[in-house]
Amino acid sequence: KYDELESKYDSKNEDFEDLKEALNKLQTIQRVSATSEIEQEEQLLMENAKKEEHFISTVIELGKELKQCKNELQNVKDDRDKCFQENIKLLERKEMNEKERKKIIDELKECKQRESRLHLDINELEEENISLQKQVSLLKSSQIDFETFKLEIQRLQGEIDILQTQIEECSKLKSIAEKQVCLIIKFNQF
Repeated sequence: KYDELESKYDSKNEDFEDLKEALNKLQTIQRVSATSEIEQEEQLLMENAKKEEHFISTVIELGKELKQCKNELQNVKDDRDKCFQENIKLLERKEMNEKERKKIIDELKECKQRESRLHLDINELEEENISLQKQVSLLKSSQIDFETFKLEIQRLQGEIDILQTQIEECSKLKSIAEKQVCLIIKFNQF
């Protein structure tokens, strides 16, 4: 639109210059024809006056159009400058968005790496958990064996205590028997 208006402006300007030149020629012709006869002069003057009036109105019209073209051209320039400023803002916003996008992509990569590490940690923990569960199962089994052995030890300890009591009683009986044997021997010696 800017180029179109500029072309239109140049065209009107050329028309204006052509009319100006024609007006100058007409005025020259008027000066030259002043030497002609009076009737011819009056007729020419009337024609020239009409032509001059037409040229003047055309010049005025072209002047208006030229002014309008200038205004439109200025408006287009203003619009172009405004568009240029908006384009700069859009480019700045695009650059900011691009930086933000790169930042988000980097964060996403980091999150994926962290997720991958967490999966590895989870797998290791699951394996460790399975191993611990096996150990707990073994410990429970050992605990049952231990409790069984404990009960067996208590039972055997009871039997040992009974046997110990019996041994002590036997020792006492033996001691009494030995004393009686000694007394009998002494008694027989008398």
